[in-house]
Order: sequence, then structure tokens, then C-alpha cells
Amino acid sequence: MKRSSRRRSPRFIIVTVLAIIAVAVLLRYVPLRPSAVPSSGLVRVMPSASGSTAATTTTEINPDLPSQAGAVVSELDGPATVVRGSETFPAMVGMVVNSGDRLEVGATSTLVVTWPHYGRSRFAGGTVVDVNEAFESTDRERFLVRLQLETGRIWSRFETVFGPAAYFEVRASNTVAVAIGTSFGMKLTPKTVAVDVMESHVQVLRVHDRPATQREIAAGSGDMVAEKVGIEVILGPKQKMDMAVDAGKLPAPQAMSDAELKDPFIQKGNQRMTAEELNIAPSASAPSAAASTKLFP
Repeated sequence: MKRSSRRRSPRFIIVTVLAIIAVAVLLRYVPLRPSAVPSSGLVRVMPSASGSTAATTTTEINPDLPSQAGAVVSELDGPATVVRGSETFPAMVGMVVNSGDRLEVGATSTLVVTWPHYGRSRFAGGTVVDVNEAFESTDRERFLVRLQLETGRIWSRFETVFGPAAYFEVRASNTVAVAIGTSFGMKLTPKTVAVDVMESHVQVLRVHDRPATQREIAAGSGDMVAEKVGIEVILGPKQKMDMAVDAGKLPAPQAMSDAELKDPFIQKGNQRMTAEELNIAPSASAPSAAASTKLFP
């Protein structure tokens, strides 16, 4: 018996092609987003070096795994200090930066911290930042960094596309920026928060702090827990977001101006790293470095 053939309509063909394109786009971008970010929007609070609390998004990365230094001071122009508990050290090239450290950059100084095998962060003069967590497993499979920007400006660039077990965030006031294998920066003043992206994408969300429940405290959170407010926004290449510190809703992304793209701080922070720069090792002669080879002893 002869099989009859049906001719597909142009509409059916167009819909099929669009569906294939949509699937291809999802396969291209979805794996780059940090799968460790919880869909519930709950974040846990880690104590900062100053004794205050700073909210950070929960992940499934296990800090009990063997670890190595998550950060090393790689450049320093002018005075800066590292506050570790009750002790204060002058920053020095080769010094290890640990979880719980506070970095204080002199008013006219510049400090650069390298995250070995991943990228680096540049801190402008007058910046104060708490390193709430900094962790890299010895097999290089897991990478976790959470920074709390108290004031000033930071620019971070990564040469490695983040997989499911890599996570880097910066929180400034109630705004959190999560890297997706990216070159991006944040600036915090008493009244404003700004996020700029030069390459790839950054996930931006607002959080609201609330008292932790007994169950959350027992699970390891601090006294306060932050919840995601509203929907997140993805910033793309050469986009920015400027907002008031107390704004409850994220504004729409805008294009960066020519002047912003030529900003020396951004241009310097966006420079590509060499393999030698990425594989930096801590210096045993730097103050406190020899005694701080592990982030989770």
C-alpha cells in the first residue's frame, strides 16, 4: 500500500526552527549560571571581621574538603592593611588572604588580590571589604568566594568559565552580584550602589535581612538571614545598573557610556591575565602567609 505524504506548512517549519534555536540558547547559557544558588532565595549570614553580619547565598560546596589558599595579594601600590581577628598586618605582595579577613585600602592606594587558577579582584583607594568566605579545594574542582563591600570600589575579572561548583559573589548593602565567569565591578557609597559589566554576564539581586530561626541557626547560619527580594536581573556585556542603597526594586539595565568604558580603573581591572599570573603562589616571607596556607584548618 502506498504511503501518502503530507506537506508541512510554513508556520509549522518556522515554529520548529524557533524551538531548536531556543533549546540551543538554553544549552549555551544555563550551564554557566552557578547551580549552587538556591531557588528559594534564602541566604545565610556569616560574621565579618568587624563583628557585624553579612548575608551570603548558601551553596552546596563542602568547606570540610581539603583546601588551599583562595587568595593571594599580587599587587600593591601604597599602604593597605589586613585585619585578622584582633590582629592587624600591613598588606604585602605574596600574603595569603583568609576567610574572615578584612581588607582596608589606603585612600590613594590600590590593592590587587588574585584568586589562583581563576582570576583577580582590584580594590580602589579607600575601599573596605570583608572576605566572608574564600575557598578552593586542592583538586581545583570547587571554588567559593563571598565578599562584603563596606565602602569603595572593586573590579573582578575571571579567566575561567564557572562550572556548577564555582561561585563568586560581592554584596554591597542589600545588593548582591553573582559572577558567571565574568569581568565586572561594584561601587558602594553611603547613598548609591553601582554594578558594571564588561564581559559575559552577572546576576544581580536584592536581599532583605531578617532574624534567623532556631533551625537556621542550628544549621550554621548567623543571627540574621537574608531573603531574596523580587526577581533577579542579568546584566550583559557593557551594561550597568545604578541604584539608591535603600531602593527596593532593581532598575532596568543601561548601556555604559564611552567615558565609563574608558575609565582607567575599569580598563586596568579588565586586562587579561597570563598563565603565570593565574598560577601565583603565596610567599613564605610575607607577614602571616606561612601560618595561613589553609583557609579551613
